[in-house]
Amino acid sequence: MAEFSKLVLTRKGQALIAKMLAGTATDRDFTKVAASDAEYQVEELEGLDSLNGIMQEAEVSRVTRTNEVAVKVETAFSNMKLTVGYHMRVLGLYALDPDDGEILYAACVELSGNCYMPPYNGITVSGAYIQLVTTVGNADNVSLEVNPAAIATIGDIQYLQEQISEIQTFIGMDEGGAGGHISASVSDPAGVHGLRFSNDELQVKDGEGKWKSAGGGASAVSAHNEDATAHADIRQAVKNAQDAADKAVEAISKIAYTVDVVPTQNGSLTYTGGVLTPTWNSFNPATLEISGQTSGTDAGTYNAIFTLKEGYTWADGSKDPKTVSWTIGRATVAVPTQSGNPAYTGQAQSPTWSGYDAAKLTIGGTTTGTNAGTYPATFAPGPNYQWPDGSTTAKTVNWTISKAAGSLTLNKTSLTLNAATLSGTITATRAGNGGISAVSSAPSIATVSVSGNNITVTGKAAGSATITVSVGEGSNHAAPANKTCSVTVTLPTKTLNSNSWATVKEASDAGTGANYWAVGDTKSITLNGAVQGFTFSNVTVNAFIIGFNHNATREGGNRIHFLIGKISGKDVALCDSKYHNSGSDAGFRMNQSNSNAGGWNGSYMRKTVLGNSGSPANPPANSLMAALPADLRNNLKTTTKYTDNTGNAQNNASSVTATTDYLFLLAEFEVFGSRSYANSAEQNYQKQYDYFKAGNSRIAYNHTNTGSAVWWWCRSPNYGTDFNYFHCVWTDGGAGAYNADYSAGVRPGFSV
Repeated sequence: MAEFSKLVLTRKGQALIAKMLAGTATDRDFTKVAASDAEYQVEELEGLDSLNGIMQEAEVSRVTRTNEVAVKVETAFSNMKLTVGYHMRVLGLYALDPDDGEILYAACVELSGNCYMPPYNGITVSGAYIQLVTTVGNADNVSLEVNPAAIATIGDIQYLQEQISEIQTFIGMDEGGAGGHISASVSDPAGVHGLRFSNDELQVKDGEGKWKSAGGGASAVSAHNEDATAHADIRQAVKNAQDAADKAVEAISKIAYTVDVVPTQNGSLTYTGGVLTPTWNSFNPATLEISGQTSGTDAGTYNAIFTLKEGYTWADGSKDPKTVSWTIGRATVAVPTQSGNPAYTGQAQSPTWSGYDAAKLTIGGTTTGTNAGTYPATFAPGPNYQWPDGSTTAKTVNWTISKAAGSLTLNKTSLTLNAATLSGTITATRAGNGGISAVSSAPSIATVSVSGNNITVTGKAAGSATITVSVGEGSNHAAPANKTCSVTVTLPTKTLNSNSWATVKEASDAGTGANYWAVGDTKSITLNGAVQGFTFSNVTVNAFIIGFNHNATREGGNRIHFLIGKISGKDVALCDSKYHNSGSDAGFRMNQSNSNAGGWNGSYMRKTVLGNSGSPANPPANSLMAALPADLRNNLKTTTKYTDNTGNAQNNASSVTATTDYLFLLAEFEVFGSRSYANSAEQNYQKQYDYFKAGNSRIAYNHTNTGSAVWWWCRSPNYGTDFNYFHCVWTDGGAGAYNADYSAGVRPGFSV
């Protein structure tokens, strides 16, 4: 059965008493009682302003004075509307304060742990009758009015029974509801109900309180008293009230002898190696006996048995013993980790472990190894242990043997190359089987290749370079520190951009350009001047080699062929502000009219835009040739180019003729090495440039916006029915053709 502590006044309750004693507060009204499942200590109650975890509230059903300074407050709780059960651990009594409104006046805590209010199951009604006695300072100042909506308590029912008894006595009813008025009462001088029998007559009291004859004699009164139907309404009301009171008493009596909740394990137990005994929620030895497994040592589940004492029933109406499971949890053990890190020695090794206790864990998996690497060991907790994550399955713990330190030596630390000896060999020796690699700090000066332990260095141009040799990690050895070899190349300057155009022309004339430079090498030029409505103002762009002595038998020997342009290593095309537009102000177009008639030879691009109608010494105004730097113009060579110079969609071999150009656009076959839109005879006179044959990108970007790809012109007229098209390279690098009067990107070629 539930056991509550004494009611403790809160500080606000104490303050209200002080106000009452000081006369600053008048009547005191108790408003409600709240039940909470929060856990409080008795010593905490005084300082509370409110309760946490309130599960139910009940109106005050009755307030009575017990003495001059104390009152008894009664209420009742029912589970009829309760959907979730709870432990009634704290009761709080609330009152009205004239200044603060409703306050927590006093509180008490349940001590036995046996006060459980179950949820309503649709069958069994559970309840609790509460009496709270509290100090008020002056009981006369307590309001005795209560909420009529409050649940009736046993005290209320007893009070009702007293009233019923008084009425029965008054009207002369027996316990069965029979009988009428007591004759003596009517015969009394004062009478009853304004009636009396006096002087052998029936009298009634008038409005002035005077007795007057009503007629009738003793026989009438006697008949009235003996009439079983007299005052039938009063008798029926009294009977109904009695029936209700009897039923309420019966229900509350049942509640008082019901064990509402089966005990449960309080808290948890963890394996220690010793005997452990659980504590229980809601276990009251006064109502229950415990047996079965009440203690244990090993982790696991145990069964205790709770048996009702005489006179008690469970909330479900049963009286059979209840079996309740309780547990001892596994102790937690940490997952072991490798301690230290052995290095490869060529011998078998085993790790040492941090946190491994053979009494708690079983080790398995791979526990020895020879080669450097990672090995999986396994650990499984014993029957009384678990991992921190609560699992009990074996865990894999990887351990390692690290690689031994590597080593590297070179047979040379310096190397000199010259025209007679353009290559030399460095031999590397290392521990283990790590791969050998080498890199040149200046590939334009000296290149490097590796075969096994041998590093071959080849001179490319005059200058100095450092060869850095590296050895990667081997199976059992770490990568050693890099070693270097300094290389000196005593050759003519091989950095293309460091040579003048005159020097480039001299090498070309001698036919030795390929000894110094490679396809793709770049040399910067600066463009200045207006070209057909677009002005170049100190625009720096790179020309790059696309071939040495390209198609020399037809186009001329001892020539290095270049293409304009690259910017910061990115392929670009020269574009005016009217890119991808037609019209009279479109500058970089093949023809002013939308036609390819006259082919390359007669095109506006060849003659006017590029400036082949003039010469480097006397370039046409507003031409690209005029915008070239003077040192380049002074060293230009003419190049013989074979192209369809008829156009108009002709595909005749006779249409392919030669032009002599200082600046030229590339033909379709020279870029792609295949024919899609050009005259089928052009390819018989042309070769694909080495630059594009090597697979370099054909995509070009706007020289004014290197993030935007553009399509660029080729000089080949379209052979098909579209006689207004010239060949082009699309933004994706693919072959295409477009209207001749559109401005597009221009990538001029030339030879030196």
